[in-house]
Amino acid sequence: MPSEPDEDKSEPEQNHPDGDAGLDRIGPAIGAPTDDAGDDHRRSGAGDGQTNTSVSRPVPRAMPPQTAGERQALMHLASAGFELASFSLILGGAGYGVDHWLGNSTPYFAIAGLLLGFSLGFYRLIVLASKMG
Repeated sequence: MPSEPDEDKSEPEQNHPDGDAGLDRIGPAIGAPTDDAGDDHRRSGAGDGQTNTSVSRPVPRAMPPQTAGERQALMHLASAGFELASFSLILGGAGYGVDHWLGNSTPYFAIAGLLLGFSLGFYRLIVLASKMG
């Protein structure tokens, strides 16, 4: 009696004529070249003795600051961002603590602390930016 594919099995489980049991639907075989547009490195076949001769391109990187003045300006900008975040978190946290201590159901002091922290942080940012320019 000839064997026929079971009607209960889904199509990927049935045997295909090329004998790979539907593995081509999962992805390319290991060692098979892919046709990805951004993939410059192609894998060679396993055990065929060929080496990968593709040339890797250098990754573009940002140029580091060259002078002491440029480094100092970057440090001032970094400190201004840190101050903005820290003022907001500290004053917002203090407002939250006051709200919790008073038993407020709405966080009025936390919102006021965040707004005050943002405004103080932006003020310090403006002051540092005016000193740089």
